[in-house]
Amino acid sequence: NERASLDELLEPPATHAAKVDRGALTARARAELHNRRRRVALFGQSIFGEPAWDMLLVLYVLNDSGQRQTVGSLFQFSGYSWSTAKRWLDYLAAHGLIRRDDHPTDRRTAFVSLTTKARDWLDLYYSETIETVV
Repeated sequence: NERASLDELLEPPATHAAKVDRGALTARARAELHNRRRRVALFGQSIFGEPAWDMLLVLYVLNDSGQRQTVGSLFQFSGYSWSTAKRWLDYLAAHGLIRRDDHPTDRRTAFVSLTTKARDWLDLYYSETIETVV
């Protein structure tokens, strides 16, 4: 299975989680998210088209706030249309990068969060690929 072998290659080492300075990594992600939003403000969104990455960044940055994010708030933060965001959210869920949990009292609302796999991969990405925060 080609996908399984790719997942195995990309799986971060088990020891990586103990070395994470989550505050520094979140600051890097926050800077990237800010720069991406600035880029869209200047050039328009239609030429960049990376809603899945934007949603992962938003969840990663907001993870430290301790607040649970609803699907609706994620769509709002990501800045994409409902149908585009929903399609990419389904994709991320199918690939084990986000998890949806039902709201305990409101059937119209669901919470969304990063999986451990996604958080570990983002930690690895920000610890190994981005040297400075601009």
